[in-house]
Amino acid sequence: MSKRISSAEGISRARLRLLVATVVEFLAEVDAHCAQTSKLIEPMFESSVQEELNALLLSWLRPVPSEILPSWHLPETAALVWSWAIFGAGIK
Repeated sequence: MSKRISSAEGISRARLRLLVATVVEFLAEVDAHCAQTSKLIEPMFESSVQEELNALLLSWLRPVPSEILPSWHLPETAALVWSWAIFGAGIK
């Protein structure tokens, strides 16, 4: 994921679209190439991918000025919700 998407450039609609497409493609490739025996490590793998996704989103959201985000919309909360939404779409 980090080869296609840098955390240094910040957040934008285009970068979010690229992130979603990258995650969905990556998870589809992993699913297609992994044997059933690897299903034993699937929970650890999924957790690792989701945590990486959360960290990237958080690095994009922390620099956003607080007046742009709603008062209840903390960067940590937004990153967590978005990371699970993107990850969930990717594993379906």
